[in-house]
Amino acid sequence: PCEMYCSEQDFKKYDSDFYTGKLSETAKAAVKESTSALRNFANNHELCRRKQILSFFHEIPVWGDRCGTCDTCMRHKSGDLDLKRDFRDEASLVLGAVAACGYKLQSTTKLLNIMGSGDIG
Repeated sequence: PCEMYCSEQDFKKYDSDFYTGKLSETAKAAVKESTSALRNFANNHELCRRKQILSFFHEIPVWGDRCGTCDTCMRHKSGDLDLKRDFRDEASLVLGAVAACGYKLQSTTKLLNIMGSGDIG
C-alpha cells in the first residue's frame, strides 16, 4: 500500500492570501472546504480510503464499509496497530533525506522531493 506523509503546514499554506487572495468569497469557501476534506482524508487512519473518496463525491460504495485493499483496510484486516508496526524502512528513508540536507531544518516538500528522487547518500 501507499504511505502518506504530510504535515499540518502542508494544509495551512492554502489558507494564505497567496493562494486565495484573488478568489471570490464563494471560491475561497470552496477551497477551504476542499482543503479541509483533504486534511481529514490524510489524517484518518481508521476509515476506508476508497469509501472516504466516494463519500466526498456523494457516492455509496457497493462493498460496504471496507474495500479490503486500501492501507487502512489492510491494517484493519491484519489487526496491525501502529503501536506494533515496524517503521524502520520509513524512518530510514526520512532520516536519509534529513542527512542529505546536512541535518539542517528543511521543508516537508524538500524532504519529500529528496526521498522521491532517490538522491539519498
